[in-house]
Amino acid sequence: MKLTRARVTNYKSVLDSEWFTLADLTCLVGKNESGKTAILEALEKLSSVRPERQALKDTEYPRMNWSEYKDSGTIDTAVTAEWELDDDEVSHLQE
Repeated sequence: MKLTRARVTNYKSVLDSEWFTLADLTCLVGKNESGKTAILEALEKLSSVRPERQALKDTEYPRMNWSEYKDSGTIDTAVTAEWELDDDEVSHLQE
């Protein structure tokens, strides 16, 4: 399974990355403190080899919106992802 597209919202300094495509080589470009590392950390939450890195913490929600979020009673999704199956995986699922 290959990650093909992702979107990060309300994670650390990233309010909304919009959808972005991931290829064999993907380059994140931006000024210091613009959220490049935050995007990588959010993507790691999808499937980290270290289980302690998968859980979202309250402190990872953007501070400027924390009080509204805390009182809203809603649960935000930090990372939305689209995956692509290769032919072998599709065949296996069809069996």
